[in-house]
Amino acid sequence: MSWFRLGLVAQKSLLKDRSLTLRCAILDCLQRNRVNESGDLGYNQFRQTNRYSTHKLYLTLSYRLNATRSKYKGTGAGKETQERMSS
Repeated sequence: MSWFRLGLVAQKSLLKDRSLTLRCAILDCLQRNRVNESGDLGYNQFRQTNRYSTHKLYLTLSYRLNATRSKYKGTGAGKETQERMSS
């Protein structure tokens, strides 16, 4: 049994501060979800192949509140603490 599946995802950030994101995902594009079953009852044998449709489409629209960056990020606000912990 092989489990090779292909999924495609596209994502686009919108608005000037990139706070609105649209994401579209398609899963199992190749429909590779198959199950083969066989049985031997001594006097009777059977074989069954099942193919499931597992296509999935996901559409996601997300909005981040307070998308502005912190004015303290990257300014070395924790340098004193780092120096105190390392010594």
